[in-house]
Amino acid sequence: MNFIEEALTWVYAWASSLISCYLPTAGIKPCSGPNDMARCIADHILNENGGPAYQGGLVVNVSKGTVIHKISNTTADTLAEIIISASKQTGLPISYGMACLCAESLFDPWCQNGNYLGSNKEKSPDGYDVGIAQLKLKYLVGQDGVTDIDSARSFALDPSKAIPYCFKMMSGRLTTADEFIAAPHDDHSDYAGFANKYYVATAMYNFGKSGFLAMDHHSPLPHCEIVKRYEVIFATSLGVPSIFGDLHG
Repeated sequence: MNFIEEALTWVYAWASSLISCYLPTAGIKPCSGPNDMARCIADHILNENGGPAYQGGLVVNVSKGTVIHKISNTTADTLAEIIISASKQTGLPISYGMACLCAESLFDPWCQNGNYLGSNKEKSPDGYDVGIAQLKLKYLVGQDGVTDIDSARSFALDPSKAIPYCFKMMSGRLTTADEFIAAPHDDHSDYAGFANKYYVATAMYNFGKSGFLAMDHHSPLPHCEIVKRYEVIFATSLGVPSIFGDLHG
């Protein structure tokens, strides 16, 4: 799936400049233990989502078909609980799952990306990426009881469904990433990121498996770099090891 790489370039630019000047904990009180994790996650959700200059609670880019919403404290608390539950269900590290969601939507459950300047120039309803995980609607049809584009949109906009679905998908991408790393390549990259299964899985989620395999693997990828930086921030604050190891400095 080619998600926000196509059409939320403006979010990337904002996020990159923001992350570059963050302290590791982003000014948020670190997690004091398992019982404090939901609070810490919710604080980060509000912190990252609160960055854009909202107008009436929205940031809209009409030419790209993108909308981001400012969320409430109550929504952040609910999302934190869903993230914790989904991580337990799938085994996906919380810091990594959070980073993927943040890079996709700034934790906005109602985020949408029409991809008008990328894969959806026709502005077809099925070409939208929707919700906190920016799930592409046409790829949801036939999955988990989704029968058409309307039910796909409802699914993507329901974080209790979209987040576990995303985490399960990312867990599957990790298996595929292990296979990629273990296989012989003529174009093995000098860039260390492509020897890290989380980096590779992130790229596969963003570009699709076939899209990733077809691309040049010799340079860092912007979306993966943002996920990596977010993950370091979240892991440090949650008091867990970063899954990107020595890839960050």
